[in-house]
Amino acid sequence: ISVLLETVLGLIIALAVNNRFRGRGIMRAVMLVPWAVITVVSARMWEWMLHPSRMGLFNVLAQRLGLGDGQTAFLTMEALQMPALIAVDVWKTTPFMALLILAGLQVIPEEVYEAARVDGASRIRQFFSITFPLLKPALAVALIFRTLDALRVFDVFQVLLGQQRYSLASYTYYQLIGNRAMGLASAIGVIIFI
Repeated sequence: ISVLLETVLGLIIALAVNNRFRGRGIMRAVMLVPWAVITVVSARMWEWMLHPSRMGLFNVLAQRLGLGDGQTAFLTMEALQMPALIAVDVWKTTPFMALLILAGLQVIPEEVYEAARVDGASRIRQFFSITFPLLKPALAVALIFRTLDALRVFDVFQVLLGQQRYSLASYTYYQLIGNRAMGLASAIGVIIFI
């Protein structure tokens, strides 16, 4: 789910910053800030925002908007754990996807778009007939990198949930370090590799 959301949001951001506008360079630099923040630091920041009291940013916002009592335990309620982790992961790595997709957009020649405009193609038609087909190789690379990264996510699970819920990588760590089950940890590592 996180890879799908990151791809869609990354595509939207990449299309936006690919256009010429004043401050485009600054916008490109700012969009990379979440990706540049160390994952453990961003996980701690999200832990504070998801705090199960009125100290947490999302609980304060929910209470002010009349959507809750300000006591929602995002990281301990089983139904909210995965959505919270997905939100953290999407916030952290969407800029990476946007950067890879933007690189693919930069190599599409402008002459192709000029010819499409002369032929009367709308922006939507240009996207589906020119941009998307020419962007498929860059999207494939971005999806491969991000899927591999999502399968081996460790730090967000470890910081936010500890041993409440595991990713493949954190479960491997738990089996190796916590249980000293080297064979099982090795087998899980092979499954992640495959």
